[in-house]
Amino acid sequence: MRLRSILAVGCVCLVAIGLLSCSDVPSTAPDFPDFRTMTRFINAASDVVDVEIILQPTVGADFTSFGTVPFQESTPYMDIPAGNRIAAIRVGGATVDTTNFSLLSDGKITVLVLPASDMHSRFAVFIERRMFDPLPSATGQVRFISAALDTVNFAIVNTAADTVVASNLSLADKSGYLNFEAGSFTFGVTVSGTDSVLGTVQVSVSNGQRHTAIIFGDQANLGFKSFQDDPQ
Repeated sequence: MRLRSILAVGCVCLVAIGLLSCSDVPSTAPDFPDFRTMTRFINAASDVVDVEIILQPTVGADFTSFGTVPFQESTPYMDIPAGNRIAAIRVGGATVDTTNFSLLSDGKITVLVLPASDMHSRFAVFIERRMFDPLPSATGQVRFISAALDTVNFAIVNTAADTVVASNLSLADKSGYLNFEAGSFTFGVTVSGTDSVLGTVQVSVSNGQRHTAIIFGDQANLGFKSFQDDPQ
């Protein structure tokens, strides 16, 4: 009886070995997913004006230069690997203000180069959306970001309707995306709680489009400019 049990176990082992030998076992692990982003940089560094933006695209790689970006101007959207990145600016050929930040995988992203501040790093990351998220179809949207180096908070008014649409924006603060019917709008910047308009920007809103309007400079020398977000 004992011999029969041993023979039975041996047969089972032989069958298992035969099945394994016929199966297609991969010899290598699958490639790790290549997570990407579409990211643009906007130069809001009023203290140094023109800056060269450099980025370490992957861990251990040399820095890549995106060229000199004038004050209040933007790079195109660029295909950049997601994850933790190291970025810096060059001013007069010297590398300054190196910063670590994270880029969301599959994200459409705006990164602002801010003026130097004890409260914030040079680079501020603002997510637009994930690439697979739909854009609004029945309305247009505008959001507002302050890159103004000042001790006051700013508000945004719809000048035609004389209504406040965003308030209490300090350096690196943003509103959410706000819905507007298709049409042309003039938005003004005021110090929160006051009526004096320091600067205006006109935004042509279309259904399915998004815009980011940015406050530049400071209270004494204010700029206000709109950028269309990537619709694709």
